Amino acid sequence: MELRLETLRAFISYARKYEVFARKFALWLSDYGALIWIDVQHIPPGENWSTAIQRGLDECNVLFVLITPEAMASKNVENEWQYFLDQGKLVIPILVEPAKVHFQLARLQYVDFYHQPFDRAFGQLHTELRRRGFYLAPLEKTIAASRIPENQKPLPVSRLQLIKWSRLALTFAPLLLALVILASALQLPITEEELSATVQAGVMGTLTATYQFEDVTINNPLRIPTAILPPTATPRPTHTAVEPTVLSATPVGDNILPTEPPSATQAPTLHITRVSVITPTATITPTPALPMCVLYASDGALINVRSGPSTGYGVEALVDSGEPCYILGDTGNGGWVHIQLTNGTQGWVYNALVDTNP
Repeated sequence: MELRLETLRAFISYARKYEVFARKFALWLSDYGALIWIDVQHIPPGENWSTAIQRGLDECNVLFVLITPEAMASKNVENEWQYFLDQGKLVIPILVEPAKVHFQLARLQYVDFYHQPFDRAFGQLHTELRRRGFYLAPLEKTIAASRIPENQKPLPVSRLQLIKWSRLALTFAPLLLALVILASALQLPITEEELSATVQAGVMGTLTATYQFEDVTINNPLRIPTAILPPTATPRPTHTAVEPTVLSATPVGDNILPTEPPSATQAPTLHITRVSVITPTATITPTPALPMCVLYASDGALINVRSGPSTGYGVEALVDSGEPCYILGDTGNGGWVHIQLTNGTQGWVYNALVDTNP
């Protein structure tokens, strides 16, 4: 049975300074049968720029982002590849010039066009695309087909990402401490629903961020203490007084004999009552059963969980395809679904990435 390959419809995202490289890259892909969308060729005069870009993103199934310092500083370039990831589509970074990248791009496999000749790098890209099920004509004999090296060095993460997350942790740490102290002082039980809502707001739970700089990986956990309940006073022991014992006498003739020898009045008996001390614990309200689902991307790409129902909101979590979760609701128009991960994190995911029949 012959394997039917998918037509490659490629969107090229780049900074204007590297238009010459972008045109050459697009031409090579086109020569091997790919359909290419690039702004300099597909936006006619007079057409709305953002509308044309949106159309190109929707029509293509692979996005190549050309890694350069200018592209990594471009908000337009970031919006393009972020939108592609939100749709569960394939994004392949192309290293053109060394640059520190967004942490989401650092986790993707890239093709190095900077440290090796163009034709050798293109041979690696050609092999990778065919391995992923896309049709490209066979390479010319002068170009060797090869795989991307397994020991390829990861792209370095931008220091701005570290600063952003560190500031976020420092901003919420004092507020978190104040909430813990207040709950302890008032002896208020914290329900599971309230705890989940607080975690979503970013002020409770464990915040762990991992960043990679060149060959160095830094783990920065911020551990949040649990509320401490005040100790309960132990009741003082009680005692019961016993009336003194009165001796009786038995008459015998003229004599009265005591029934038993006289003795000193018995001392009161001390009775100690054992009291069990019960320490109050936080009351956990059980969460009602929620519909289960699975986050799924057809090409196995990472999936963004955002803080709101659009790509304009920040990314709360980045999860693998196949991650189970609960459905909390949706926008009502079939666009975005409100979900909760198994670790309690809540957010919004594009509807096409949610499998309700796992």
